[in-house]
Amino acid sequence: MVDLNRTLGPVYRRIMLMVGRGVLSRTDDGRGTQRMQVTLLDGETRDAADRIQPYGLTSHAPAGSHVVVLNVGGQRDHPIIIGADNPDARPTNLAAGEVMVWSGHGQRVHLREDGGLVITTTEGHRLEMKPGGDAEIECQALTIKAATKVRMETPLVELTGAVASAEGMAGLTVQTPALNVTGEVQDRAGAGGMTMHGMRADYNAHHHGGAGPTPPMAP
Repeated sequence: MVDLNRTLGPVYRRIMLMVGRGVLSRTDDGRGTQRMQVTLLDGETRDAADRIQPYGLTSHAPAGSHVVVLNVGGQRDHPIIIGADNPDARPTNLAAGEVMVWSGHGQRVHLREDGGLVITTTEGHRLEMKPGGDAEIECQALTIKAATKVRMETPLVELTGAVASAEGMAGLTVQTPALNVTGEVQDRAGAGGMTMHGMRADYNAHHHGGAGPTPPMAP
């Protein structure tokens, strides 16, 4: 029995040392594989632990994050970090099945349980794809850069504000079989121009000594 304990003792110790937990002190992110300095739960410090990350996804965990340390073969000389988490920064209360990509600076990409998607910036600007097919963008200013054109395939475009051509442009050209406007249309708006309603009123009031135009222009 003593011989068996002597034989299995080193194997048992290696097994017990294969996986451990620690706290991140700092990260070297200037190479292909991150190098981390971690403090293990027994107070032992490891200065150059490689962090293995999933392909296509990378992050830089802040100091104080919790890490899972793998000692291959039970050898503590070359530990590998296989997981890092920061409970103080992680968003909570996700519904079952939801996924969120997040940063410690406040950005979020939230795949919701209702089938929607929400992207949020630190300042609270957001892009939301709703379950019913609608989408919303909330921001200070939206710029779309297209090398040749922007095409909108829709039966209706609604605007709650003004439409203006950019500074330096010769004008704004609208090619459409019909332009329907619920408000006023005015020319030379910055120089006291008239609206189409005003032009009609002037036309209908212009008599030249007679009864006025027949028929009058519709108001």
